[in-house]
Amino acid sequence: RAQIAMLMNRPNLANRMLALLRRDGYPEDLCRTMERDIQAHFRNKPRHDVRPLLSVDGAPTTAGIDPEVEDTDPDALGDEAPRSPLANEDAPENDSEIGTSEGGSSLTETTPDPTWEPGSPYIGLKLAHAKANDQVESLSAGVYAGLRLNRNTSLQVDAGIDYLKQTVEPRWNAVVATNVPYSDTKYKFKCRSDYASATLRHRTWGGAELHATAGMISRTPNASNIKNPSNLQDDLNSNKFDPARDESTFLLNLGATWNPRDNLRLAVDYEHGYVLSAVKSIESHTVGASAIWRPEDSWHLSSGARYATYEDDNAFYAAYLESFWETNPDLGVWLGLQFSTASTSDPCDYYWTPYWDQRVMGVLRYLQSWEGYTFRLDLLGGFSRSEGRQTRYLDSVETEDKDIVVDGVANTVTEEKTVKVPIDDDASGWSLAWGVDCQYEKALGNHTYLILSGKVTALHEYIDHTFTLNLRMTW
Repeated sequence: RAQIAMLMNRPNLANRMLALLRRDGYPEDLCRTMERDIQAHFRNKPRHDVRPLLSVDGAPTTAGIDPEVEDTDPDALGDEAPRSPLANEDAPENDSEIGTSEGGSSLTETTPDPTWEPGSPYIGLKLAHAKANDQVESLSAGVYAGLRLNRNTSLQVDAGIDYLKQTVEPRWNAVVATNVPYSDTKYKFKCRSDYASATLRHRTWGGAELHATAGMISRTPNASNIKNPSNLQDDLNSNKFDPARDESTFLLNLGATWNPRDNLRLAVDYEHGYVLSAVKSIESHTVGASAIWRPEDSWHLSSGARYATYEDDNAFYAAYLESFWETNPDLGVWLGLQFSTASTSDPCDYYWTPYWDQRVMGVLRYLQSWEGYTFRLDLLGGFSRSEGRQTRYLDSVETEDKDIVVDGVANTVTEEKTVKVPIDDDASGWSLAWGVDCQYEKALGNHTYLILSGKVTALHEYIDHTFTLNLRMTW
């Protein structure tokens, strides 16, 4: 039953079954073996063959068996083979890094993992089309290839092209004239990006996965269709606009993922890249953290946050929290709630700068998953809102009539004064929002794997979408 729970990806059930085995007198050495299997499955720990550091009589050994025995093959010793330390319940506790449980003996690997053991090569193709907010549309295509360097280390290389189109209707980065809040002119920008990167992943003894990605991206903007760039400006009140030029940016991503408990997964990462924009090449530094906790096998909680600083002194913050409950295991039906918020310090027309954008969504999920097949369909419905900014002002001339008396004669005088009128970024109250999120994964034979995904979200002001295709072949 514990093994079936692992196949069902239910860590809490697997540990309950292990506790029942111990309660019913199941041999302790087999319970410890099962405990290691559970941790290897849910905590991503590598599986290792083990041997005792000490012989049965306490004398140090180097082969894991009695040194006086010439044949070091335990199977050749028959009944004379030393007893496994996993079955020795009277052994004292040991602080060995590889000790598996209370009362266990010191253990070490039978043979060290080889540093170079290449295998499991694979290649893949990725296609994606996305419409982000009401400005940016991207089409990307890429290829990747990788292989396992040894049991715990892998290397992958990626290369691809990204075409970006962006429509800008300037509001904050428009040259403002008196009594004219912003121009109604729309500007279209295009940009091509070519990138190449390499990713190295390593799994530690404790199951933590470390990864590092490094690469370069070359951006080639196309702003030839800008008719009147003098109406644009780089920064607020600068009255200057410098069109983007061909640039190359260094890409870097460092991260770690680990499972301190069978039902808890944590992740942190740092990324140096660029802001999604076809107008400007603005570098960014981003840090993030996320957690997935399963208090019960039928209740999943996840949360995360990201903070980014931009080259133009802007900053971006986003966070989310979601909870899912399995309501019908036989049909694979889940109910969930999602809350997310995002905001930037300053407004900018050249990339997405939300101001306390908030979304609360209910989710009806259908999920079917087994070896070689996964299908997930989410139906979302809820509310969204955003607050308005008042960080720019217009000079507005107001007139006021005053009655004055001069030499006993009443006269009306009109006075003019200049006042600052704030430009509000059209705050929106709570409005209905809906969406559909679907993912399909299928093993096509023994060497090919297909992943299709799509998401559409309809908000008060726009509809965005993301569609991806990932085809992978292994040997």
